Amino acid sequence: MDIEFHYWITGILAKAAGFPETAAVTLAHASQLVDDNTYEVTIQEGGGAKYTNLITQTADPFMPQRKRLGIYPAFHFVPGDPARAEPRRDGKTHLLNTVPDNQNARDLLGEALQDTSDMGLYRLGIAAHAFVDTWAHQNFVGWEDSFNGQDGNPMPDIGHADFMHHPDRVSHHWNDERLVQGQVDNNLRFINAAGRLFQELTTSPHATPPADPSAEWVGLRNRLLNVFGRTTGGGVSGAVNVINRGREAEYRKLDPWQHGPDYNAHAWLDDSTDYTWPDPSTDFGQKPATLTWKSGKSKQDTPWGLFQEAARAHQKSALGKLAPIFARMGVDVGTL
Repeated sequence: MDIEFHYWITGILAKAAGFPETAAVTLAHASQLVDDNTYEVTIQEGGGAKYTNLITQTADPFMPQRKRLGIYPAFHFVPGDPARAEPRRDGKTHLLNTVPDNQNARDLLGEALQDTSDMGLYRLGIAAHAFVDTWAHQNFVGWEDSFNGQDGNPMPDIGHADFMHHPDRVSHHWNDERLVQGQVDNNLRFINAAGRLFQELTTSPHATPPADPSAEWVGLRNRLLNVFGRTTGGGVSGAVNVINRGREAEYRKLDPWQHGPDYNAHAWLDDSTDYTWPDPSTDFGQKPATLTWKSGKSKQDTPWGLFQEAARAHQKSALGKLAPIFARMGVDVGTL
């Protein structure tokens, strides 16, 4: 999925589930930042200490396979029970196959829902990202493997690279030729993901859920499907985070963005450190120089720092849950 779900729809779901407006926006921002947190930043701290963040996304095809295992299966392609996966034409299965609404993803979300620390909302946004991606990324694995491949496609078989952004886009249908039943309607997948995330968010201690969550969801589901509109096929743009402006305008009519800020991938880093991005359109893949915290700030009390610590907590829990799978593959998670 991309910004349309991870930011806009996630925030709308959180607000409908009973989160205060500011909490819903924070959760949505953290969810989308998982995709934009693509480079390491080093921050000079007191006494010569340095703080370096954990990246949560990469498009680097040359990243070592073992390092990729610490990112993709934890944040984007959470493995589930292979027996629940859709049947493939070649009959293959894979230990790392992403399965929608799987137990590992639910457990990670459940832990985040109960985290009432200062980083709790940030961790919940991260876990929500991983949870809903199990619908978009189903039938793919989070490392380089021919299991992901499409016949005749020269792209590296990493995640869904062979299929470009087809699995990520709202209002899109496409063909996954690897599957017995290969016609995919993303609107169906995404509305199912939205329903499950809404259900889970109503259990958060941050939320004051509606009196009748089921009725609230029925109304919201209808509104979202109306915004989605009919699915279309064909090619997809190579750019990331492309959103239909007509749909964006409709999302803006729903809380929490009637009076809230637009998403800016650089905002939390700018607010936390002495670095300011010269232009919001600057390529987010570049790496800034060593930074310092703004006066009186630290990783414990800034949105960027809390997000980074939440990412570490999420990854640690995810790798612990996935350790038995990795062990069967001959990988020691302690070395990732």
